[in-house]
Amino acid sequence: MTTLKIEIGQKVHANYGAMHGIEEGMITNIELDGMVTWETEDGKVNVDHAKYFRQPGETSVNGSGIGVYLGEY
Repeated sequence: MTTLKIEIGQKVHANYGAMHGIEEGMITNIELDGMVTWETEDGKVNVDHAKYFRQPGETSVNGSGIGVYLGEY
């Protein structure tokens, strides 16, 4: 597992699968416990643990592209 550098202001791209839309946003807060807050372009606030973020192009073990990624697509 690669350690990601997560910073406030970074772009986020979330792919939740075929039945859900893709969300784009920006990281707005990082807590010491690893919780990362990011806000979508339409104002929705999401909170995920830093361990769930992926690098652009990274996939799961089975090759799935579903997940929350750092960077724009």
